[in-house]
Amino acid sequence: MAKGKIVLEKIENKSKRQVSFSKRKDGLFKKAQELAILCDAVIAIIVYSCSGQLHEYSSSRMEEILAKYNGVPESEPTNKNAATAENNQSQRKRSPLKGEMKILRRVLRSLRKKEVDGLTPID
Repeated sequence: MAKGKIVLEKIENKSKRQVSFSKRKDGLFKKAQELAILCDAVIAIIVYSCSGQLHEYSSSRMEEILAKYNGVPESEPTNKNAATAENNQSQRKRSPLKGEMKILRRVLRSLRKKEVDGLTPID
């Protein structure tokens, strides 16, 4: 007996939605594990439920996979969207650093001024 097609739309019943989420998440993680084993692939999946709960799967250490993903050079993007996303991420990382650099420059100038003010002329 074949299953009928499922219409893809939001499940309004909260408990049915949670059950469906749990089953589909488990199925997704199982397929990811199979892919990793059969094809020797490195896989990382991050899923947030509607309640904000984090669920993750990785075929090896998640930190290593994410570091490898973030370390892809901009000269070799997998596609145009990946390059744009990486560029946006770089800009977000640089923005707070610019403020910190400004503060550090002011502190350095202040310290240099104190050093110069503390010197006495040599006769």
